[in-house]
Amino acid sequence: MRAARFEQYLRDLLSGSANPAIKDVVTFADAGHKASPFGLVVTFTTGARIYLQIVRTSAQGGESADKPEVVKTGDVLAPVPDPGFALESDRVNVRAFEAWLAALVTNSGSEEIQGVRTFSGKTHRFGVEVSFYNGARAFVYFAHTLGPGQDVGAHPAFAAKDVI
Repeated sequence: MRAARFEQYLRDLLSGSANPAIKDVVTFADAGHKASPFGLVVTFTTGARIYLQIVRTSAQGGESADKPEVVKTGDVLAPVPDPGFALESDRVNVRAFEAWLAALVTNSGSEEIQGVRTFSGKTHRFGVEVSFYNGARAFVYFAHTLGPGQDVGAHPAFAAKDVI
C-alpha cells in the first residue's frame, strides 16, 4: 500500500473507530503541516494532539512511482484483543494509544497487511510498523505529542511524551 493510500486507510480507520476520546483526524496537508508529505493529526477531546508521520519503504528491488501500484494480498491477520483506549484523568496515555492503534490496524481486516508491530525497543519511542504482502512497509512515527495549547515549533520532533 503506497503512502497516500495508507494515509487515507489509516484516517478512515481512526475516524471510523468511534472512539469517544478522538475529536478529529486530519491529514498533514489539510492541517497545513509541511514537515512531511504524509501523516495525520489526531486531536483528542482534551485538545491534546498526536502527529502521526507516515513513511513508507518499497519492496526489495524498488518500484516506479509513475507506474500503477502492485497490490498483493494474503491471509487476513488473526484478530488480537482490543486493548481499549480511553482518556485517563483527562489525559492521553501515549503508550496506550500506540497499543490501541496497532490493534486497530491488525483487526482492520485488510488482505494487504501481513504484519503489525509497535516500536517497543526501537530508536523512536512510539510508533507502529505495518508490513504488506507486496514487501513494502509503512512506519507510523509519533512525530509530535502535544498537550492542549502546545504548538509544534515549541517541541522537538520525535521527543514523544508518555502522557499529554
